[in-house]
Amino acid sequence: MIILTPIIADIFESLKKSRSDEKKVEILQNASHHNQQFKELCAFIVNPHIQWVIPEGTPPYRPGDGIDTEAVMWAEIRRLYIFVKGGADNMNKHKKEMLFIDILESLHPKDAKFLIKMKDKEVKGINEKVVNLAFPGMLTY
Repeated sequence: MIILTPIIADIFESLKKSRSDEKKVEILQNASHHNQQFKELCAFIVNPHIQWVIPEGTPPYRPGDGIDTEAVMWAEIRRLYIFVKGGADNMNKHKKEMLFIDILESLHPKDAKFLIKMKDKEVKGINEKVVNLAFPGMLTY
């Protein structure tokens, strides 16, 4: 049996289209079964205290072709801390920005656009209430 890894951007697109909190909770809980770091990703999106250190807007990057890149974002979630204040403060700004571009270029094109929206705090369809309902006790700020 082949298990397909969903594109993260598609999960959040379905959240955006869902009208009820119950349906959104169901979508988040189903997605979290693929990777526990997905919960961390949700926290990065809704936590108002997280400050990205990468400049707003779309950096100059070459979008990937999308071939065999569906699972890349799932693996990159663990490195997102590098791009927020308090994460990897000892890394110089230029190196962080270049690493961010490298990650964008390795992602499925939809996930690259999603990551840029996430950085710019423009992800729609998810909020603290829904994350707390889906993952009780996870948000502890």
